[in-house]
Amino acid sequence: MLFRSWRWRSHTPRDRETGILRGAEPVELAGLPGVPAVLLLHGYFGSPADLGELPEALRAAGYTVHAPLSPGHGTTPRALAGTHPDDWRDAALAEFDLLAQEHDTVHVVGFSLGGWLALEIAAARDAGRVVVVNPYLGETWTPAWLPFSTDAAAAFVEPLIAYVMRTDRFVRLNDRAMLGRVRAYRSVPVTTTVALTAASAASLDSGLLKKVQEPLLALVSEGDRVTPAETARFVLGPLAARGERFAMRTFERSDHLLLLDHDRDAATRAVVDWLAR
Repeated sequence: MLFRSWRWRSHTPRDRETGILRGAEPVELAGLPGVPAVLLLHGYFGSPADLGELPEALRAAGYTVHAPLSPGHGTTPRALAGTHPDDWRDAALAEFDLLAQEHDTVHVVGFSLGGWLALEIAAARDAGRVVVVNPYLGETWTPAWLPFSTDAAAAFVEPLIAYVMRTDRFVRLNDRAMLGRVRAYRSVPVTTTVALTAASAASLDSGLLKKVQEPLLALVSEGDRVTPAETARFVLGPLAARGERFAMRTFERSDHLLLLDHDRDAATRAVVDWLAR
């Protein structure tokens, strides 16, 4: 497994100075004076490329946009294996704090892992509006043929396998014409994956959502084969009692990578419209 991981690395174009994969670079876009900033957070073992055209759409609306690269991401699977969910959370909070020094309002938008991190920021800071896109909420999708959960399988093999390999078949994107836009690892460290499941589940169990008071929009793919739509409805559904301060939109044609998939334009518009309220 390790050999295959390093073999893949050697054939992946990357910046010679930073080691960052080509196309996985952090995004910083300047907006108009007096307009809020938006912090965008990508998914697990992914990169800002997960966000599709959303950064440019937000800049066109006048926002200052920062989409950082989470620790361990965008370089090598070994770098990711050396990180922990606490590192990603601390880095996301630090990015928010930097933006908050120069902007009165900072909105937060997170995809997948970034969705959980967006909730963590909203619970710990005074954010503007929040959007979570197919957020990871402590449970991974399990195929019908598997007799036990995907998360249980990961925990079982953790002592035995360092990395799990992903082919194009397992890139959760229905619009295969967009496959070339994806910048994510094909080798994923199992220990880090198990740690993410445990950390996010513990956070939610400790009452994370009760601490989130900002207006919240959830965008959910019905056919998501990473973060189940049923989990999003179960965890976030009770927030409907907040009335206009919570909304959930579902999309029928897309898999997990919603902002790159068939519904990408509608999802991007939904984010821009929510932040403009």
